[in-house]
Amino acid sequence: MPAETHIQREPIDADAVIDVIWTSLPEVADRVPDPDTRLDDLGIHGDLQLLELWDLVTDELAERSVAEPDIGELLSATTVGELAEVVVRALARR
Repeated sequence: MPAETHIQREPIDADAVIDVIWTSLPEVADRVPDPDTRLDDLGIHGDLQLLELWDLVTDELAERSVAEPDIGELLSATTVGELAEVVVRALARR
């Protein structure tokens, strides 16, 4: 049995996700994290950029495997807080 099956992690909350998003975007690193910030305002304009941000956040917060996002939810996220909630729900399903 692989050792990973015995690892217990604390549930990840939206604030932890927002912190990862914020620290990964140098243009906002000096501002206070704000869940109401629009993704467009952070330069996240297209589906590909949103998926790349998804990968970055889940790589930082997850173990070796992560549930796939609900693509409809992911692509409909317009704020940092909405994106954080999508990530939290996906990680809770793994």
